[in-house]
Amino acid sequence: ERRVWPLDYDRLLRSGFGNGGTLQVFPDIGRTGFREAIEQGLPTLRSEIVLNREALEDAHRQVDAGVEIEIVSGHWRFRNGTREFKYWEEKGRLPLDHAMCSVKQWFYHIHRSEPEVQMRSWPPSHPSPLSPKRHYTHCNCEPPSCVPAGWTWPRDEDKK
Repeated sequence: ERRVWPLDYDRLLRSGFGNGGTLQVFPDIGRTGFREAIEQGLPTLRSEIVLNREALEDAHRQVDAGVEIEIVSGHWRFRNGTREFKYWEEKGRLPLDHAMCSVKQWFYHIHRSEPEVQMRSWPPSHPSPLSPKRHYTHCNCEPPSCVPAGWTWPRDEDKK
C-alpha cells in the first residue's frame, strides 16, 4: 500500500480520470504546495504536477533504483486526521501497511490501462439517480448500507 507505483503524469494532466488520482501514492518531493494539492483535488494537483514535474520524475527514478523515499497520498489511510482513519483505528481494524485498497487499485488500473480509457460522471438525468447522501462522490454504493453506524451524513454536516 505504501509502494510508489509508476504514474503517467501526462495522463493525470488530462481529464477523464476522476478524482481517483489523489488516492494514489506519490513520492513526497518536499513541497508544501504539492502536499496540499493532493488533499484539495485533481484540478489543483494538476497545476502542481506541471510546476513540479521534474522533481516527481526524479523521485520515480530514485524509487526505480531501489531508494526508499517518503510518500504522500490523498487516501485516508495515510492521513491520520481523517474521520475514516480515526473510525477504523478506534475499531482496531486499520488496514495493514501491506494491505491493498481496492478502490485505489481500481483507479490505478484505469490510469495505466492500454488502450487508455476515461471515466465519465453519472448523468444527473439518468433514470436511476444516485443518492445525494453518498459519503464519497466516487462511491458506487448507496446509503444507508455504505456508511458505518455513528457517522453523520454529509448533508447533515453541511447544515451545522
